[in-house]
Amino acid sequence: STPIGIVFIDIDYNVIKDNFDIDFLEDSFVFVVNRNGDFIYHPDDSLISDNIRSTEYYNIYRDRISQNARHIFIYNESQYTGWTIVGVISRKALEKDVIYIRNQTIFIGLLVFFVALFLSMVVSEQITKNLKQLRDTMKSIENGNLAAVPNINAEDEVGELSKSFINMMV
Repeated sequence: STPIGIVFIDIDYNVIKDNFDIDFLEDSFVFVVNRNGDFIYHPDDSLISDNIRSTEYYNIYRDRISQNARHIFIYNESQYTGWTIVGVISRKALEKDVIYIRNQTIFIGLLVFFVALFLSMVVSEQITKNLKQLRDTMKSIENGNLAAVPNINAEDEVGELSKSFINMMV
């Protein structure tokens, strides 16, 4: 039970940095703390000698909060070392592509809607114009002008009705 010596282990910080310095999303990063809350790795090198209690991450780390207004947090504690790896992911960066796709979908939907609206107005205007012309011709005949003939050159139902009306008048 009496200590007989001390063993020092020298860990090259660059090896840790190479393993945890992940640049996967804008404003997102990974940090590592030991059981005592001391930073083993953080992208901000000035925090390496600090304890997590002195930073803005302490309450999030202590309570294992999974998200706040700006970030999502992912925790993984190693059974062997007792180190906790914390992934901090920016909501803004994570939602950026989703927002872009949503906006594009809304834009395309509105564009299709307005094109369909325009085309339906053009088609209904053409049908209405031919029906009005047929109606005006019928009123002219009703008023005694038996020489009135509708001038409708359509291949739809209104065109067929116009041809039948002309055949009836002949």
